[in-house]
Parts: sequence; structure tokens; C-alpha cells
Amino acid sequence: MDRGNSRTRLRTSARVDEISCSVRLTNDQFVLFTAWFDDEVGGAAGGAGWFTVDLATGTSSGVFTSTQTARFIGPYEAGLVEDSEDSWDVSFKLEVRY
Repeated sequence: MDRGNSRTRLRTSARVDEISCSVRLTNDQFVLFTAWFDDEVGGAAGGAGWFTVDLATGTSSGVFTSTQTARFIGPYEAGLVEDSEDSWDVSFKLEVRY
């Protein structure tokens, strides 16, 4: 067992994907986002909590939106949009389970 291909097996049929996301938010929306992100009870619990989110999903029959369960992978990154005083670009990675 020291040589050759590694041995693996399927432990569950649950599917987990990592996706990169970005959103553009106004100042007010960014304030709400950061409050929700840090909320331990009804929010993302600083990124550690699972939450539901509507995501666009592509299949062979087209693109549709479905509600998925997700959580943050690492911190989010935010910066003011160049030449704007009221727009933030926020990017983050999500772990999504289906």
C-alpha cells in the first residue's frame, strides 16, 4: 500500500462546491452586509455559519435560480469602486452544499 495510486472511496452522495462571488453594494447595503456577516444568531456568524442564498445554476436545460445552503470560506474583501463615493465591490468565496 506504499506505492501506486492513492485509494479513495465515495463517503457520501452530498455535493459540495466552492464558488467565487462578487457583488456591488451601496454604502447602506454594505453596512447591512457587514452587520449580517457578523450576526451570530440570524446571520453568517462571522463567516462560520451556514445560511441560505439564491444562486444562478446552469444546466443542460438552461440557467435557473435555486436556493442553496452555503457558508463563507475565509474573509471577504471589500473596496470602494474607483471614482465612486457610494459603491463597494465585495468579493468572497462560498462553500455550497446541494
